[in-house]
Amino acid sequence: MTKHQIFDTYYHLLESKGIHDFGLTALKIRHSTPDFNKDHYESQTKTSFQSRNEAYEHWVKFGRRNGLEYTPGKNTKLKIILKAKDEPELIDKWIQHHGEMVGLHNIIILDCNSEDRQYLEKLNEYSHHVLVIKYPRYYDHIHNTEANKSFFSLISENSRYAAVLDADEFLIWKDAQDISRSYPGKLLSEDTEIFCGTWLHNSRPPTQSNAEIDWNDPLNFRMTDSDIRSGTIAGKSIIRSDLLFKARHLGHNLHVKEVKDLTTPESFGKFLILHISDLGKEITKKRCLQHLISKKVITKADLSSVALPEKLARLVDDQSIHPSIRNYARKILLHNSNNPSKEADTFATGILNSATREPQSELVKKIDRFDFSFNKTP
Repeated sequence: MTKHQIFDTYYHLLESKGIHDFGLTALKIRHSTPDFNKDHYESQTKTSFQSRNEAYEHWVKFGRRNGLEYTPGKNTKLKIILKAKDEPELIDKWIQHHGEMVGLHNIIILDCNSEDRQYLEKLNEYSHHVLVIKYPRYYDHIHNTEANKSFFSLISENSRYAAVLDADEFLIWKDAQDISRSYPGKLLSEDTEIFCGTWLHNSRPPTQSNAEIDWNDPLNFRMTDSDIRSGTIAGKSIIRSDLLFKARHLGHNLHVKEVKDLTTPESFGKFLILHISDLGKEITKKRCLQHLISKKVITKADLSSVALPEKLARLVDDQSIHPSIRNYARKILLHNSNNPSKEADTFATGILNSATREPQSELVKKIDRFDFSFNKTP
């Protein structure tokens, strides 16, 4: 086998589809990327190659990491990683939204030990179109790049930028006076080290019909200065892939010093994340119970126990327990939709329905005028 044939017959797991074990991210799998187009890749690199093998080798070593198109309409500019456990109400819309933005080939689903049959059926169907990896640890551990070194090494070799999102987070970007869910090519063509996506929380739960979300109805989101500030601190990052290990964390924007140190004024106010943090009473209860089971503070047997409310109340009152656990228990016991904001402090959007681009001049004006320099305070 020649040198060029070796490059032509080995590729990394991220160019695959199907459901795979997390341990395989450390391996290389024998295959040739069938979509690779020599002529198109030459137009991207402005370089002539003697053969497809030579062009392919160049892409393996250089083009993938830099996000270059390897066939018309397909690049590796931004990989979006979904970490999820039992999300049947959200997975369809999440895949549709982000698949239209970056292409299904740039979506990776980390399944964190899901058990919901409806969700697993959906996951199996999506595995024919996207890469699904079984993540064996507690889902928040995936944000630590060093602790998941083989996975993030793979990401860094196969993309220009990367982000990790939850199923209730929908990435959009600010384009002139509009918000958009089209491919953000002009932003990702920059050399910005990190983009800090700002969370915008919904002000009331989405309309539901037969326990399913009706995505045809517009959603309302809060946009006060306080919301933008807190949403920028806790929102999610898009980080240049060669900096993943320097950042140490791919997830929340300003929770880790190394991530914060990478930010510049260019990092802020470009990407927004519609965070549907209030999904209504029944879905919220189900999700919070899943969190508490994952954290091993309640068991599945507790779900059918008449003593569950009393146990949740004890969790809420126990000051020694981590605040996130107490908050999940509190949401189950006392769930109320977020207090409606004043009309001037919210905006309604149908961007998750059919529109790929939508005028939102008031929101854009607030973002453009917002002082993001608070992030440089100690």
